[in-house]
Amino acid sequence: MPEYELVHIRLLDKRSADDDGLVPNKRIHLSAFGKELNLNLKQNTDFNERAQNMKVFMAETRNGKLKYVEAPSSSTTNAVS
Repeated sequence: MPEYELVHIRLLDKRSADDDGLVPNKRIHLSAFGKELNLNLKQNTDFNERAQNMKVFMAETRNGKLKYVEAPSSSTTNAVS
């Protein structure tokens, strides 16, 4: 069984200037497994744009058969055999 530890996370919002204007940044401070971690996170707009066009499928078992169903985030749900 892997070890888990509940930790307190401190989140700071900052804005920084870049070529496109203001980009939100997140600074996260936490202590876990005896280590102090300071994370500086930036929004990845390229990933966000690609994720909007990405289709996600879920595996479902119906009547003993495995089917892949498009996740409900899109307007329609299509079954693929």
